Amino acid sequence: MASETVRELAEAVREGDADRAGDLVRDIVRERENAALEKFEELQGVGPDLAKKIQMHGYNTVDKLAKASLEKLVKISEQSRGTT
Repeated sequence: MASETVRELAEAVREGDADRAGDLVRDIVRERENAALEKFEELQGVGPDLAKKIQMHGYNTVDKLAKASLEKLVKISEQSRGTT
């Protein structure tokens, strides 16, 4: 799906179709965000709400999340549960 969307984006850019290109870029971003959320939800103890909070704090890959400080992760988790 992603490679097809990228091909469509390249075609839209070549044709100068800014509206279509913008829509396709949004589709690609949404697709990548959803893929990151799915990866986060695979982690033990991470549900949909916490996965969204993690992403909202700028962690869009599991690798970036793994490099986060414990203090930051606890804060995100507490915010997800509404304990702050």
